[in-house]
Amino acid sequence: MPIYEYACDDCTETTEARRPMADADKPIACEHCHSTHTRRALSTFLTPASSRSDSPPSGPGCGCGNPHGPCGM
Repeated sequence: MPIYEYACDDCTETTEARRPMADADKPIACEHCHSTHTRRALSTFLTPASSRSDSPPSGPGCGCGNPHGPCGM
């Protein structure tokens, strides 16, 4: 079941909820102020910097092997 984020129009906090896709746009109460003036927010997620399967990341950071490498990680 996917996790959705909902932005509260009253307190501006974000609430996360694990819900079926069919319920994604149904109203949900804010877990901070309990208002029902919420709307589904765009979520962000992290993916690996490199999709190359022949060389796994060799160190911390972006996967280039240098924590201070070209990506600035």
